[in-house]
Amino acid sequence: MKGHVACGFVSICFLVVFSPVLMGSQQPQESAEPPTFRAHSSLVLVDVISRDRKTGLPIRDFTKEDFRLFDNRHQVPIATFDAGAREDTRPVTLWLVVICNEGGLSQFWASAEFSGQESLFRPALKLVRLIIGDAYRRNPRPLPVIVFLHGDHTRQPHLELNQLVDDFLETSGIVFGIQDYRAPKLHLIGEQSKIMHYMATHTGGEYFSSSPSGFAAALVTILAQLHFRYELGFIPPAIDGKRHELKVELTNTAQKKHKGVRLRFRPEYIPVSEQPEWVR
Repeated sequence: MKGHVACGFVSICFLVVFSPVLMGSQQPQESAEPPTFRAHSSLVLVDVISRDRKTGLPIRDFTKEDFRLFDNRHQVPIATFDAGAREDTRPVTLWLVVICNEGGLSQFWASAEFSGQESLFRPALKLVRLIIGDAYRRNPRPLPVIVFLHGDHTRQPHLELNQLVDDFLETSGIVFGIQDYRAPKLHLIGEQSKIMHYMATHTGGEYFSSSPSGFAAALVTILAQLHFRYELGFIPPAIDGKRHELKVELTNTAQKKHKGVRLRFRPEYIPVSEQPEWVR
């Protein structure tokens, strides 16, 4: 499934992949039971990505008892637990969004043309809501993931951008990005700059900086993180439609066993009943 949006001198291409994100040569065992997909009107799923400080690889042997989960700084019981290493996490709907220049400039980072012409980029951001909504209406409901390939010379008013981020926080989508390490660093005043970096930070994703020859390796790293992630499910104490602070940490025992492990997860979520109105 593929679509195209052209704006001015910029081409925005969308490639969607429906995948359980199986890595390497791993094959499901014949005796293995099919994965169980959780369904609950108010169950919140928190995707947790782990990384060993020394090797940079995900930790594969964590158990439910190794985690502690906090909602607005109050610990909440973990109702469900799934691990990518057991292949029982949700499938992933991954969109690769490539933004490239067609105006005759050879530099990959020529996306700086967006500076002062952000209106050209906003139609693509509106499509992000369609991507999330499509995933949210599927059964079983996959995890929507968007990977931007772009230097991210963008800016947007905070209020408008936070409305978009709220869509992710209501549906647990994740944003990643890959940019050419040679792209210049621009700092814009008055609005939120680097809006795709902003979305990655607020959804538990990551933005990678690499040479073009390393883009494929960066994408493989993203897929590995998604495959070996953990999913912690809990029932929110209150369904109020407001942003709640999220925190996931390892127990003292787990920290002693795996020293220096870093956990990444979305720092906030919005509890909603059943499904947001905008995806109905």
